[in-house]
Amino acid sequence: MGSIPTVKVVHGDGYMVINKPDFDPEIHELYDEVAAKAKEKKGSKEKEPPAEPKEAPPGDDGDDSKDGDDGDSGEPKDDEPGDLVLETEHAGHGWYIAKVNDTPLMKDDGKSPIKFKGEAAAKAALEEYAASQKE
Repeated sequence: MGSIPTVKVVHGDGYMVINKPDFDPEIHELYDEVAAKAKEKKGSKEKEPPAEPKEAPPGDDGDDSKDGDDGDSGEPKDDEPGDLVLETEHAGHGWYIAKVNDTPLMKDDGKSPIKFKGEAAAKAALEEYAASQKE
């Protein structure tokens, strides 16, 4: 009995195998091509070295409290310690990853990011996470 050639096509977060004669490029996307593009894209990202910390000018100890202003205008400041940077990243095919301070929210296994169907679901998860950090 002869075997029918098969191909892997994108299905959800992974792939499924279909008969090669059933493959229609208008409907299906080859998984191997998508995986190769993702790997190529991931490999091409070079991380920049971290920025050098800025030092206070000579004679400035960095303590501005003696000028009478406590520095708290009530407005959130960028890059304050403890600030959470919440963002979503499109993961393909309508799936999104929620990130906190550029780190994805991870599954219980700690090895893979949680993917949310739709950006609204990812944003809701980020809001819930931020609220839990304020408690």
